[in-house]
Amino acid sequence: MQPADLPGLLSAQITAAGAIVPAVAGKRIVVTKLVVSVGTAGTVLFQSSTGPVTVGQSNLAVGVPLALEFDGSGWFQTAIGDALNLAGTGAGPLGWLEYYLG
Repeated sequence: MQPADLPGLLSAQITAAGAIVPAVAGKRIVVTKLVVSVGTAGTVLFQSSTGPVTVGQSNLAVGVPLALEFDGSGWFQTAIGDALNLAGTGAGPLGWLEYYLG
């Protein structure tokens, strides 16, 4: 699957830990591509909002971003009706991601 096959692709900036993509009733957030870096070494955790379930996690060093190329099937997804949140131990997470609602 290519980006053109998913006309509903959306994007979001990552400027801090916390909520990245708001919840949409009856839909899950499927992340297809992302780039994120940190100001200090640490761990970034992408989480589904209603529970402690981590849907994606990576340990990052300063200057070494996490970059996931486009995957139409999605790298990870939230539970249905959940927001996508970012938590972690590294200071200053910055980046962006692409997603669709499934």
